[in-house]
Amino acid sequence: HIRARPDAKASLPVIVVTADTAVDLRDYCLREGVDEVLFKPVAMDSLFDAIGRLLARGQGNLIG
Repeated sequence: HIRARPDAKASLPVIVVTADTAVDLRDYCLREGVDEVLFKPVAMDSLFDAIGRLLARGQGNLIG
């Protein structure tokens, strides 16, 4: 689980892109530490908006 890592990578932003249409998938992913869940087909505007929200929260730092 990425959020359990002891290093800075535990805070990497995670965006899930899925074709799964399970009703509770979004809630499950968010509970597991995913930052954003997008469902296919994904409009580029939706992806850019998700990235923008993560950057606005200060989660846009690049880690080597």
